Amino acid sequence: RFVLWFLFLCALSFFISYNIQGGSERSLWQLTPTAISEDKGEGCGENDCARVSFRDGLENIRRLSRTRQTITDLSRVCQPDNFISPPKTPPRTRYCAASTNFQGKGGDLEGRWQADGVCCLAQQNFDAAVKASFEEPANRSRTHELQTHLWPLNIFFLLILLAISVLLALRRLRIEKFYADHSRTIDSGVIVGVLAMAFLVIMNRGFLEATQLLHGVKGAASLHRGPDTFMVLFSIWALLILFSFVHPANKQAELTSRFLGVAFSILFVFNADTITNYGLRYLGAGAGIRSVIGLGGIALLLVALLIFIPRMQLTAGDEDNNKGDNNDGPTPMTDGPRERVG
Repeated sequence: RFVLWFLFLCALSFFISYNIQGGSERSLWQLTPTAISEDKGEGCGENDCARVSFRDGLENIRRLSRTRQTITDLSRVCQPDNFISPPKTPPRTRYCAASTNFQGKGGDLEGRWQADGVCCLAQQNFDAAVKASFEEPANRSRTHELQTHLWPLNIFFLLILLAISVLLALRRLRIEKFYADHSRTIDSGVIVGVLAMAFLVIMNRGFLEATQLLHGVKGAASLHRGPDTFMVLFSIWALLILFSFVHPANKQAELTSRFLGVAFSILFVFNADTITNYGLRYLGAGAGIRSVIGLGGIALLLVALLIFIPRMQLTAGDEDNNKGDNNDGPTPMTDGPRERVG
């Protein structure tokens, strides 16, 4: 059964990877730095462009995420819903990262806001230019080539993680029965894994938001929404893990974790845009050297927890055993010579 399931997950990883890479959508990270720097944009006048250059598009998103607390409200509706009547008054004009450059904190944007139709056209032009540049093999980045080979492994890692978690959850009672001494160590490793996965979810959402502001909603579909679907599934998985894997012996920790799990899940549901904006600012396009160092520090902290928590638990278990050995009962003591028993 182990071999068959392993082969099944391998085949499923290649299948999902093939479908993700089969889309026509492209992003700037798939282009070489030279191709990004040499692009000059299209139709640029004194103020605005038919589309900004690749490098200016990146800088616009970076400045925007560092200047504004939220950028999700700048997304455009390029395809009106036929089932909803249009508003009586036209929607307010807004800043468009795909057509308008700005400096500083945006003080030069007054009077340069654009309607949805104009911005959607600029996004289509930007997306088409990225795709056209990608068609030249010399413009494809080494990151893209490496990611092409790593996609099956990435998907396989996520599927294995999910399979292990499901098995641990289904066989929880057996673990408590046959491996009680190791159950707390298993719980600690799973919880640390959940914390690490949370960063992947937030970073992926921030990336999607940034690409949609430049490429439009259609421009960031198959290559990116495949992982986005995975992130939704693994968000649910993380919440289930939090409910299931806290050690039953520690009732206070169990109740606390359940409360925090519900609180954070509600917070994420009602403030998903806020979390996405912070992720884009500190873990995405707006991140600076301090953010990168901080993220590296958190990664090292999680690794340290994986290493030291089992040791601390093992030491605590040895101390408990020693106390138990020393308190088995009173030791008889004699003052005289011991009686020989023949």
